Amino acid sequence: MRSKFTVIFCLLCWGFRLADAGTVKYFDFNNRCKDAYNHIYALKFQSATELLNTEKKQHPDNLIPEYLNHYILFLRTFIGEEQQDFSALKNSSDRLNKLFGEAAEGSPYKNYLLAEINLMTAFNKIKFKEFVGGALEVRRAFKLLEQNNRKYPGFLLNYKCLGLLHAFIGAVPENYQWLVTIAGMNGDIQSGINELRRIYESSDSNESEFSFMHRETGFIYLFTKQQLQPDINSTLSLLREMNVTDNPLEIFFACNLYYSAGKSEKVLDMLNKFNYPEDSYPIHYLSYIKGLAELGELNAESFSNFNNYVKLYKGNSFIKAAYQKLAWTEFLNSDTVGYRKWMSLLLTKGNTFTDEDNQAEKEARNKMIPNIYLLKARILFDGGNYKEALHLLATPDEGDIPSVENKLEYIYRLARVFDKLNITEQAKTNYEKTIRIGSAMKEYYAAAAAVFLAQIYEKEKNFTEAEKYYRQALSMKNHDYQNSLDQKAKAGLNRIRR
Repeated sequence: MRSKFTVIFCLLCWGFRLADAGTVKYFDFNNRCKDAYNHIYALKFQSATELLNTEKKQHPDNLIPEYLNHYILFLRTFIGEEQQDFSALKNSSDRLNKLFGEAAEGSPYKNYLLAEINLMTAFNKIKFKEFVGGALEVRRAFKLLEQNNRKYPGFLLNYKCLGLLHAFIGAVPENYQWLVTIAGMNGDIQSGINELRRIYESSDSNESEFSFMHRETGFIYLFTKQQLQPDINSTLSLLREMNVTDNPLEIFFACNLYYSAGKSEKVLDMLNKFNYPEDSYPIHYLSYIKGLAELGELNAESFSNFNNYVKLYKGNSFIKAAYQKLAWTEFLNSDTVGYRKWMSLLLTKGNTFTDEDNQAEKEARNKMIPNIYLLKARILFDGGNYKEALHLLATPDEGDIPSVENKLEYIYRLARVFDKLNITEQAKTNYEKTIRIGSAMKEYYAAAAAVFLAQIYEKEKNFTEAEKYYRQALSMKNHDYQNSLDQKAKAGLNRIRR
């Protein structure tokens, strides 16, 4: 009798094992999942979710829909910065790390997608100032990708994230290198950029397994290259070749690149022609950058775009900067009361995560009315109106630059305009003056001048002088734009060492 029950028990267990074997999780980026991916890239989250729900009903053990749902949460959180989305993203990350661990081995997608999930979560944790948690997620992603690359060297999709990490780890300032060393990570800017270019170029074919990711990888490559190896002419040439579509993410990337290149008119042309799709998740930042482009033309219409941004956007990034620009538009119209009103509101809104917001906060706390002459020159320069800025700076009246701080800014702004107009010797002279006068002052002008002077010498292949000024920039502390200027200097040192 006992043996009979034993046999039945064994058969039941065997049956359960057979049932378990039939529910092994797997990864299949089938056509429906690729369609959902394209909907997500277009920020059409509702239609993507419908496709994913259908896929889960028909293939409940396919884990690609789980990853793509996390991708939606990542984009919602990164773009919208709403706390409820961030909480959902972290819960999703915890759940998927366990779930993906149950998947069968043998697929290169397993560790790759786990790494992407961790990276997506990391970027948002850092944005929400959970720096330790974010750093641990980055380290986990890096280890998974390196392991996957060793195990599946032919799986080129590894380079989409690995290239990004290698490039930006290579740009970590020297005083923080010990952190990445302890974390067991390493990177090199050029190697990372080469890896991104490799996946971008290899996906440029309908025969490629990853052709549906081609445009996304292209914009990641463009953004990383311009951040760490700035060559705006080369970047814009590639951007034109890519033929930007009416995808909101592509418009976002393109407008940022054109504005960085001082082409406000191109930003306005793109945004005036662009009809935001009703079924796409909103990028309110486009109102902000349109405001910047209009302000660069000294156009009073910029006020309404900055106002729309602070009213509609529920996140924190660039909120203080937008209030600062609202104050500037009032000040340009000789309304100092309006200027003070917006700067006072600035102190109660947003956060100081970005360099722009941090600088705006400092201006508000300073409670000093800006110099209208230098403010106009700055706005014209930022909008790419270099000749107009030079004309303004070339004819100062005696009272235009009354203080030592004003004189320092005046010299710096002259240097920047000369640099952009390729009047190189005059740019060098004024950069050197800025460094000499400003290195002991709290303003950022001396550090910025050192970076831009180093870039001139780097272009001239005078690497000794370039290194000298990059190191001088890194030696200056506690100024505005510290993070971005340090990153530029570190990236420059990395380039000239190669």
